[in-house]
Amino acid sequence: MVKSCSPTLAGLKTGNLFRYAYGENGSEEVEKCAKELRRKGIEITVMRRDREYTLIYVYRRKHLYNDLRKEGVGDFLSGIGYDHTDVDASIERLRERMRYEEFPHEVGLFLGYPLHDVLGFINNNGRECKFCGCWKVYDNEHQIKEQFMQFKECRKTFLERYNAGARLQQLAI
Repeated sequence: MVKSCSPTLAGLKTGNLFRYAYGENGSEEVEKCAKELRRKGIEITVMRRDREYTLIYVYRRKHLYNDLRKEGVGDFLSGIGYDHTDVDASIERLRERMRYEEFPHEVGLFLGYPLHDVLGFINNNGRECKFCGCWKVYDNEHQIKEQFMQFKECRKTFLERYNAGARLQQLAI
């Protein structure tokens, strides 16, 4: 979780998804983390499960609420069956769509990707991006490159602190 979700834990990014190979106590571990992080405004929810892995969504509810209200996002999401005014209903709709498509394109909006990059990916079938990092960038490449560098530094710092003994709750801002 630290490696995959550091930018969200630090408040730099709306959300992250990661696969978790759970053992016998997997559900208990996830619930324990969720309880600890909820105090910091971070939510954890299971998006999909199979025999070996759980796909977990870690997000900041307040950031997602604001992202869903950005110009153009509501119109785009409404057009594919989302109630963008309700965070929980939107997450449930995404979970439902993930049962049929591994990663529907709109998932980027739930992770904090700009709408123009999500639309650029859709309109270009994932090709002809200006830059590829944490996601494929179709506009504002210089600004996004700086953001990617922040994410990279954040991951490095959080992993160092975690490996030195810091707990997840101590890392989350």
